[in-house]
Amino acid sequence: MSLLDILFFILPCLFFIALPFSVLYLRDRAPLDTNFFYSLSDESYISFPWGKIWVYNSQPVATQDTPTVVFIHSIGSSIYSWRYQIPEFKKKYRVVAFDLLGFGKSDKPLNQSYNLDAQEERIIALLDHLKIDRCALIGCSLGGALALWLSSRHKERFSHVAVIAPAATTTVVPFLRIKHQTLNPLARRIISRTIIRMALRNGYAYQKNITQDVIDNYYSPFSEPNGMNCFLRTVETIKDPRIFNSLSGISNPSLVLWGKKDRVVLDKDIQLILKELSHTEKEVHSTGGHHLMEDEPQWVNEKIFSFLDKRHFSEEKPLL
Repeated sequence: MSLLDILFFILPCLFFIALPFSVLYLRDRAPLDTNFFYSLSDESYISFPWGKIWVYNSQPVATQDTPTVVFIHSIGSSIYSWRYQIPEFKKKYRVVAFDLLGFGKSDKPLNQSYNLDAQEERIIALLDHLKIDRCALIGCSLGGALALWLSSRHKERFSHVAVIAPAATTTVVPFLRIKHQTLNPLARRIISRTIIRMALRNGYAYQKNITQDVIDNYYSPFSEPNGMNCFLRTVETIKDPRIFNSLSGISNPSLVLWGKKDRVVLDKDIQLILKELSHTEKEVHSTGGHHLMEDEPQWVNEKIFSFLDKRHFSEEKPLL
C-alpha cells in the first residue's frame, strides 16, 4: 500500500468518525425534560423482515386527523439526538422518532443494503405500519437528506419538511478509495469513548458541555460488533447524487436551518441546496454547529413550530 493510499485510508476514517459526534448542550438555557428517552421499553421495537426498528411513538392510538411529525436522525446518531425536541413537540403533535436500521437500538444486520432505495423503503414501511398517511418530516444531516428525498418522491404524503444542515450534496462526503470492508477493521480498533470525546472537542468549542452521558450515548451503538460496519455502509446513502438532483422537484413547503459554525455541511453546500429548492424558508444561527438541534434546541424548536403553524400542516397540500 502506497503512502497516498494510507492517507486516503486514515483521513476519511477519522472524518467519518468525527462527523456524527458533534453534540453540544445549549449554554444558559432552561433545562428540558429528557426522561422520555430513558422510559422507552422493549415494546417500542417493531419487527420487519429486514430487522427490528426501535421506535418512539407519543400516541400509539391516534386518529388519522392527529397532526404528526416524524424525526429522522443523522448518520451515526439515534433518537437520542432529538431529546430536546420530542418532549416539546409531543405537547402539540403526535411525534414519531426511530433509529434507522444499523443505528441506535435498532438491529444492525450485515446482510441488508444501506443505500438510498433501502432507506426509503424502510421508512415508508414503518409509516405504513403505524398507519401514518400524512405527516411533516424533520431531519438532520443524513436525516435531512432522507427527508428531502422522501418529500420529492411522495409529495402527497409529506406536507412539510424541515431540515437541519441536510447532507444533500455529494461534496459533504469526500471520495473514498478504500471500501468499507477495508476501513471497518481499523475503525473498529480505534473507536472508543476517548475517540468520541476527542471528536467532540475537535468539532465544537463548547467543550464543557460534552458530558459523559452524551459520550456514552453516542458511543454505545459502536460498541456492538456490527455498529461501525453499518455506519460505513450508510455513507453510500449520502454519496447518492439522486438526492441533490431531486431537490428541484420538491413542491411542498420546506425549511432549512443551518449554523454558521457547521464544519460538515458548509455554506457552499447550503447555497447549492437553496438554489434548487422552491417554496423554501432559510434560518441561520450565528453560533450553532452541525447538530443545531442540540446546540440551540430552543431556537430550533421555535423556528420549526413557527414554520408548521403558519398553516395547519395536516391540511396543507403540495404546491404544484
